Order: sequence, then C-alpha cells, then structure tokens
Amino acid sequence: MKKLIISLVVLAVVGLAGYFLYSWYTNRLYNDPHFAYGNGRIEATEINISARLAGKVEVIKVLEGDRVAAGQEVVIMQTNVLVANLAQAEARRALAVSAEESARSKIVLYEATLERTKSDLTRKQAIAAREEANYIRYKELVTKDAASQKHFQEAEADWLTAKADLAAADAAIKEAEANIKIAQADAAGAVATIRAQDAQIASIKADIDDSILRAPLAGRVQYRIVEPGEVLAAGGRAINMVDLTDVYMTFFLPEEIAGKVRVGADVRIVLDVAPKYPLPAKVSYVASVAQFTPKTVETKVERQKLMFRIKAHIDRSFLESFIDLIKTGVPGVAWVKLDPTVEWPKELQATEEAKKFAEKVRTEMAKRHAQEAAVVQSQTAEMTRVTSDDLDAIKKAASGASKAQKIDFEVKAAQLEAKKKEAAAAPIVEKAKAVDAARKTQVDRRVEDVKKMNDAGKTAPAKGETK
Repeated sequence: MKKLIISLVVLAVVGLAGYFLYSWYTNRLYNDPHFAYGNGRIEATEINISARLAGKVEVIKVLEGDRVAAGQEVVIMQTNVLVANLAQAEARRALAVSAEESARSKIVLYEATLERTKSDLTRKQAIAAREEANYIRYKELVTKDAASQKHFQEAEADWLTAKADLAAADAAIKEAEANIKIAQADAAGAVATIRAQDAQIASIKADIDDSILRAPLAGRVQYRIVEPGEVLAAGGRAINMVDLTDVYMTFFLPEEIAGKVRVGADVRIVLDVAPKYPLPAKVSYVASVAQFTPKTVETKVERQKLMFRIKAHIDRSFLESFIDLIKTGVPGVAWVKLDPTVEWPKELQATEEAKKFAEKVRTEMAKRHAQEAAVVQSQTAEMTRVTSDDLDAIKKAASGASKAQKIDFEVKAAQLEAKKKEAAAAPIVEKAKAVDAARKTQVDRRVEDVKKMNDAGKTAPAKGETK
C-alpha cells in the first residue's frame, strides 16, 4: 500500500512537472520579450470602378467573387451614340481635307492669274507711255499747224484708251491679290477644321474607350453595384473590387509595446486556416495616437483600454504567387519582431511539408495563369483578325460577336465609311489639281506671249513715224 501511494505521488509529480514543462514550452513565445503579437483579420485595399461618362449599362462581364486581371473588361456601357458621332466626325474631316485641297488649287490658279495681270500691266504701261508721248507730240504739232486736228484727236483718244486699260490692269491685279488672300483664308479655315475634327475624333475615341470599364489592377470582385440596363451618372460606381496585391492585417498593441515597434519591422502572420505556413509581412503603419480597444480585439489584459493600431502588409511577391488563394476576412495572429537581431523561432517558420505544398500550388497556379493568358491572346487575335478593308466582313463578324467585340467592329466600320468618303473625294481633288496645272501652263504660255508682244512694242515705231 505504501509503495502504491509513493508510486502515485511520483506519477503525480512527474505529470505535474510535464504539464508545467509543456505549458512553459507552448507559452514561451507569448512571454518572449523579443516578440509581440495581436489578433486581426486579413484585409485588402478596396477599389471602386466608376463610369467617367453618364450612360446606360449594357453588359457586366464579371460576377461577385471573380478574380480579374489588370486591364480586364468588367463593364460595357452603351456606345451607339458615340460610334455615330465618330462616323460623323470622320466624314466632316474628309470634307475639310477636300476643301483644303480645293483652296490650295485656287491659290495656284489665282497666283498664275496675278502673274498674267502683272505682265499685262507692264505691257499696258509701255503702251500708255507710248500713246502719251504720241499725244504730247501731236499736241505740239497742232499748235504749230504741223499736224491736222484729226490726227491730234486720234492720238488723244488712243492715250485715254491706254490710260483706261492701264487702270483696268491695275484693278485686275488687286482683284487677283484679293482672290489669293480669300483662297488662303479658305485653306487656313479648312486646316483649322481638320485640326478641330482630329481633336473631336480623338475625344470621341477616348469616350468610346472609357465606355469599356476595365479593372485598374489584378484583384477580386467584391460587389456588383449595378446591373445591366441601369443608368449611371458621371462618376457613378459600377463594381467594387479588392486589390489582391495590397493585402494587410490590422492589429492593436498596448503603449509599452507599440513604442518599440518600428515601421519596416518583420512580421509573421499565422492564419487560423494555415497555421503551418506563417505569411511574411512588414509593419507599414504605426498609429501616432492611441484609441479605445475595439470590441472585436482580444487583448492579453482585458482591462487595457487604450491601444495603438498597427498595420502589417504581406509581401507583394508572395501575394502574386498565391493570388488565387487569397481571401479577405480570414482571422489570424500577427507576430512582430521587436529585436531585428533575433531569429524567428521554429513555430513561426514554415514547415518543410508546408513549403513543398506551397511550391506545388505556386507551380500549378503559374501553369494555369499561362494557359489563361494564351486563351485571352488567342481570343484577342481572333477579334482583330477582321480588318477594316472589307465592311461586309466587319458586319458579318459583328453579327455573332460579343458586345465588346461589336463595339470594336462598329468603330472599324465607322472608320471605313470615313475612309470611303475621303477616297471618293480624292479623284475630284486630283482632277482639280490637274485642271489647275493645265491652267497654270496655259497662263505661263500667255505670259510669255505678252512678254514677246511687249518686247515687240518697245521696238515698234510710234504712230505716224517710219523706221
């Protein structure tokens, strides 16, 4: 009996010692002054995808919970009015280009006319000078009774006619110069119209592009705020998503510990769902003002009322490797290293089994992402396969396409219509150029003839004289 009692006492002592040893081992990290901890939940930065322009929601291409890539289309707004405006602006630009070419042709024609009138003026100036000299000579002869009154009157009439022709030639020069200025103004106006239409076209294309709402970065859809058929005001929110590459945990520490935490300190986040793989993170924010402890926060000493908020961001490269597995709202514990020279204990390091599993998941996710990228690239290539060279092919392809593809096809069709109008105007412009060139050649020939006549007139004898 005595031996039994001694054995029981020994067993009790050993059991009690084992309990205290186990309790010390399991709680040694909580009592380690080099580390601090706080509980919290995984959070991510929220982003609202909003419409820049007011309009009707045509299609929503994502569901709540879907993972989206950066630049992925999520909402398509109605764009039929914008596409029509684009076609109209393209047509107006083509007309302005034709008007500019016509004005340039008129400038060439009027410049040739100006040269001709200048040559004509030179010739008439010579004739007027000759007739004036003849008139003065006959006037002197009449006073001396050396010439008849009839010859004097004829000389006077010729001189007056030459003066009138000279005035008419001067007026023709001024008219040609005025026509050149008007044509130059028309050309400048056409150029201004082309630039205005270019700006209008660029603006409409930007509005069409903005009518397709895209995810600004990789993330997960949290809420569909609107549904197809609803009308959004400018700036209205359509989709709420979370940035899966900007994930963090917010926790609270008391004053005596928070004062030791520095921004950039290493953190390990142990999630309840994956305790064998602590997530690497760093302290990104330490509050400068204490606040009352939220009801959802458990503290080591429940009577502690004022706490400092700490935010730890998970390593971005780690998030990118496991982006499909990230879930917000998952609870866990954040451990902060207060002394950077101390190594992380074994409990806060990933086990070999967890590392192997993580590497397997990372490989599978990378492979799946590559396959998804190949599918998207193939779809994009197929969508852009139909060129804008054949309007019928565009319309045929658009008939069975998705709404996003139809928008692209409508834009291409509008551009093709504008190109057709510009091409239809091109022969007229070319014909005008050819006519202007022929006229210029004809004018140049006439100018040469006038010059020859002037040269002949300078050497010809005055009326009533003989060589």
